Amino acid sequence: MKSPYAMILNVLAPLLSAEHQPGFLDITVPGDPHGLVLDQGAVLRRNLAIIDRDKSTGRPLAAVAAHSRPLISLAKQLGRTDNLFLSTVRSTESTTFYHASPVIFADLEVAALKSTLLTFDHLLQASHDRFTRHPQLEGVRDFVRQAVMARRLDPEGCHRFSLGQQYERMPMYQDLRQRIPHPLTPFEHILFVAGNTPCRCIDVVWIVLGFDPFGFRVCNNWRGSAFAFGAVNGVLSGTSFSEAVPLPPPDMFLCQPTKRRAFPELPFAEDEQQQAMDDVSSRRSQSFQEAVLYVEMHADESVIAKIVESSDCDATCDRQVGTQIFRRLKRLYGRRADTELFTKYFSGSFDRYTGDLRPEILSQAVSPEPGAVDWHSWLNVYRNCLGELRTQFGMPGDSFENRNVIRADPTGGRLVGDHPNVE
Repeated sequence: MKSPYAMILNVLAPLLSAEHQPGFLDITVPGDPHGLVLDQGAVLRRNLAIIDRDKSTGRPLAAVAAHSRPLISLAKQLGRTDNLFLSTVRSTESTTFYHASPVIFADLEVAALKSTLLTFDHLLQASHDRFTRHPQLEGVRDFVRQAVMARRLDPEGCHRFSLGQQYERMPMYQDLRQRIPHPLTPFEHILFVAGNTPCRCIDVVWIVLGFDPFGFRVCNNWRGSAFAFGAVNGVLSGTSFSEAVPLPPPDMFLCQPTKRRAFPELPFAEDEQQQAMDDVSSRRSQSFQEAVLYVEMHADESVIAKIVESSDCDATCDRQVGTQIFRRLKRLYGRRADTELFTKYFSGSFDRYTGDLRPEILSQAVSPEPGAVDWHSWLNVYRNCLGELRTQFGMPGDSFENRNVIRADPTGGRLVGDHPNVE
């Protein structure tokens, strides 16, 4: 199943621990050969691609690859090692790429429900409030078991248990999060559960990466006492997780039915479906940009490595640090950077933040050699310029929804986990 969070985690990879690295993410760049991937937010080529052939014989004349080895091997196969010319180029000159993933998808809701229940089952194993094992939750356990073991998804059960994204409830969740005595960290996972005695229900919520709140009503016949717990699991390297922390049961439902789910209430007009998809997609695009900004502002080694790599591939051979900083910012802003206004704003910021630099620092060229570049000073310049550009042009990361297409999900005719076609 393609995860809608894959791009965010890929961008955050420089700040994730080694065991949580997301790996390559396949992307598409119109006009470029297939085989491009996103790796730690950078576009790389995974395979060898033929970019030019002899029109009469069809034999390859030019090819690109991530490393020289497959190119040398191809030249040997063609008997052209004596005529082999290798050069370093960027994986793509485009600043825009595409990655298709489902916006609202029943399988994703089931996966979130299963993970939330298993987490609370583990955290509450020594508590008398271990609701996950209660007989009154047999229905939701059967629903998850059928989806996981038999790979069959019951649409009626999905409608019953999954209430959809709970964006309207985020202020309440933020208030509850403040009551958990655990350090607040960016992009953390947050989980809540509340047993509501007057309404005889149990609601659970998983706020994925701190912004996407999945809501579930796992019981509609709760006869036990009121309770509430919250838990936090950090995502970035060096963060940790909390225990299940008892909380004051909220006065209102922890979540409510929304239209941002795979099986909403009917009737459901097409424009309402489109609005629900646009709401979710917009939130995820915004969080992608927040991830880009966070990495650019905090991942020193990653930013330096990308500037060095870009300099090595610069066809103009202008390797001055200031020039390369400007070109990196242009790539971050994509289409929004193709204006004279962007260049003007950058130049003004650059002049302001380099005014106190010594001439020998201003003249430095990008180099991978230790000590050859005063990266401390240059990263300050880079981030100050980025801050001012953000004020004028918005968040970095040229994220946009190319199109949100409503498709019928043949849930009754496929197994859970088998991904429907996504263009």
